[in-house]
Amino acid sequence: AQPLKQMGATRVAAIFFGAHWVQKSPRHVLEVIGQCFSIAQANMSCLWQQHADLLIEPDVRAFSFDDFQKALGIVNVGYEAGLKALPTFRAWAAEREAYEKYVRELKQAKATVSSIPIQEPVALA
Repeated sequence: AQPLKQMGATRVAAIFFGAHWVQKSPRHVLEVIGQCFSIAQANMSCLWQQHADLLIEPDVRAFSFDDFQKALGIVNVGYEAGLKALPTFRAWAAEREAYEKYVRELKQAKATVSSIPIQEPVALA
């Protein structure tokens, strides 16, 4: 999120899946390694989450991190979480539109003022 802000983004939405995976005992060494990565990711997530204006966290508790056969279900959970965030996205768009309208009106007002001829003051005798 921070690099996006440094590149000029005014709003950043982030998605974090790691918070809600099923927490069961590992069945084999690959799951142990996977859990190590999940723990590291969860501990490091605070570094980028603090720069996000909106954090979307789909509820993936019904899935394991390796439930590839349930990929469509995971996509649907993400879709639902995205739908819940739509009001925020719409509010951001409305703010942006209002700001751009204000800037256009300000530029028009400056153009109008600068096109008015200025007369020299007349000295009174």
